[in-house]
Amino acid sequence: MIAHLSGRIAEKTPTSVVLDVSGVGYLCEIPVSSFKQLPAVGETVKLLTHFHVTADAHKLFGFYTPEERELFTHLISVSGVGPKMALTLLSGATVAEIADWIRKGKTELLTRVPGIGPKTASRLIVELKDKLEKMKITTTVPGGAVRVESTFEEEAALALVTLGYGRLEARRAIEKALSTNGHPKNVEELIRQALRVAQ
Repeated sequence: MIAHLSGRIAEKTPTSVVLDVSGVGYLCEIPVSSFKQLPAVGETVKLLTHFHVTADAHKLFGFYTPEERELFTHLISVSGVGPKMALTLLSGATVAEIADWIRKGKTELLTRVPGIGPKTASRLIVELKDKLEKMKITTTVPGGAVRVESTFEEEAALALVTLGYGRLEARRAIEKALSTNGHPKNVEELIRQALRVAQ
């Protein structure tokens, strides 16, 4: 199992990053929350990883914080929740928010995330409530991350398309989020707002 990678960022998007580790490029799928904290392309970073193996694919998932990775592994342990859905959930809310929703049984908030229906939300609550009670969650963000901004709208649209939305659907969700909430502070906030109005 690959537990972590330390290398130079060769490429990055809101939902993936390529790390150059001694000349080998590792493609890691990441949640938007991790993307926000990445340094600029060309800088060095350490990502915690989860190597997911299925019959038809071997994928590497990267996380900036231990809490993101721990919650991801809890989420995919639930029947009917795969890595893509777990990344969408982590991209649509913070670790603290998701843990709070599950601990308090807030089905209506979980189902705001695209792909999470009432049955899946109920399974998440039943299977993870006790586990997340024991999970230590910090809401502080490690310092030192510097990233170069492109337009929030372009990055948010790319993230939604990567998560499975059509380009037109993604653009409409972003426009709706902007008209409802105004200009966001960062791309992560815009993606979360768009995910919540995309249904």
